[in-house]
Amino acid sequence: MNQDDMRFEAIKDDYFPVSIEQISRIEARVGSLPSYYVEFISTFGGCGFSGEAVINHPDGEKFPIFTFFGRSEDSQDICEVLDSYPDLESDKKLPIADDMMGNIFVLDPHNGHVFFIDYTQKPAAAYRLAKSFSEFLEILEVTPFDE
Repeated sequence: MNQDDMRFEAIKDDYFPVSIEQISRIEARVGSLPSYYVEFISTFGGCGFSGEAVINHPDGEKFPIFTFFGRSEDSQDICEVLDSYPDLESDKKLPIADDMMGNIFVLDPHNGHVFFIDYTQKPAAAYRLAKSFSEFLEILEVTPFDE
């Protein structure tokens, strides 16, 4: 996999790939990760976008996405985020991104589905956005910032 395959020309240049050791620590906590996601974090790790990013849900709703978790100085370490959401670890869900409003995108390593968890609702509400991480990336749209 290379960056062109992933349609990620919109990713900022300051990304930090996640190491094999870090991936092993994550998998020890939530189980085996889908290979496409492992390739993504091995290539990009924690990263932001050079534009406004949204996930276009098939029902027409848009979910803003700010940054992917991984390993970088600008984004949060995946394991640190997992520590902040003990309910996710007990459910074996992996936080993969956020929307800057305290809501997160999670990956279910067992079936590959990606969900958005809206913590502004009480109780928190979960919305399935994609059946796989690759499908999740397909519905990601980035509009470049005005220069």
